Amino acid sequence: MIHFALKPSTLGVLAITACFSVGTLAASASEPLSQKEAIKGNMKIDFKSRVQLSPGKDLAPGSAMPGVRDVYTLDLTVAETTAFQGKIERQPRLVSATIGNEKQPGGLIYDVGLSLKNPQNLAQVKAVGKWTGSLSIDGSGVYHLDQPLAGSGAMRLAVDAVGAVQGFSTPFEGDIRGREIKKHGLMAAMDKAKSDAMTSYQRYVNGKKVAISVKNADPMKFVNTLMAKGPVAIYPDARVNGAMDFDPETGNWYLQLTMDYSAEGQKMADKISGTVKWNEDPQRKQNGMGWYDFNVRWNEDKANPPKGEAAAFQPTSDESAFFAVDATVPSVTGRADYKDRFKGETVVASEISYRLDANQLSKVQILNFAKLLMLVVGPFNDE
Repeated sequence: MIHFALKPSTLGVLAITACFSVGTLAASASEPLSQKEAIKGNMKIDFKSRVQLSPGKDLAPGSAMPGVRDVYTLDLTVAETTAFQGKIERQPRLVSATIGNEKQPGGLIYDVGLSLKNPQNLAQVKAVGKWTGSLSIDGSGVYHLDQPLAGSGAMRLAVDAVGAVQGFSTPFEGDIRGREIKKHGLMAAMDKAKSDAMTSYQRYVNGKKVAISVKNADPMKFVNTLMAKGPVAIYPDARVNGAMDFDPETGNWYLQLTMDYSAEGQKMADKISGTVKWNEDPQRKQNGMGWYDFNVRWNEDKANPPKGEAAAFQPTSDESAFFAVDATVPSVTGRADYKDRFKGETVVASEISYRLDANQLSKVQILNFAKLLMLVVGPFNDE
């Protein structure tokens, strides 16, 4: 398959106030809070490209029919007051069966509505704009956020004018270097054999570093990736660097990211680390059940100072310690439950339920993580 103690900006408060004609936010967007199910909702995936296959021999074996797209339909609520509803389509890159030249470009097309809920009355909802446009994926598996597919606009958050607050449109930029796409035909002979490289990851347990090594981790690298501002001005754009690595043997993800953004003129830098661990129901082949356990931490080196002599006796490479959940530090914990439908050994459809808790995180940090999950919706869910 396949997450600060400042006061909200005046503009951000005006944005919410203009939407609902109520007072200020119930909680500052940049004050730490702990919230159950801070990211909650559902997503349905229809992997049409795995079912509607090309009957011809001009495309690489197993190719989808031209024009067929996978569809991710989502309905997510973030930090109680922000909602994302709509769909993301994945257009597979198609290449010829002989020399592997491109016949159809790959990419993701976003059509996701943005809504705000009145923090003083969550039953009141107002649509404020869209996450729209597209990104392209090249033959090396690189996601170009600022290079749209032909016929689709640049990927952006387009927010409408609401009350006295002006609308705005802010772009996504940069690259995400995903898993390299398998080559076919004559080009396959040019691929180098995959190395047996080991990648080491670490986290803190009782103030002591605990490490684990993964063989042949499949990296998804963020290179100066900009996530757009919005859906209101209190949620700034954020620059992402680092990696989300996939372990194909276990299905686990390992995060080593930085997010840089500004709040009220102050530069903020979050270090995000941790794991998203895959678990399978013993009867998965029959019931399609599995789940991801989220154990993702913010600035954990600062949140886990040494805690006395006992720290010296903690193991440094114990797997159970590495995956241990600690909700007392700034983190996202909880799970995403999957119910998959198979055709043979292939997953052709998925239903996902997200129930992720925020622990000592600001609404800005929670929303940044939610945007990240939607940005990597393809590689994170496509096995």
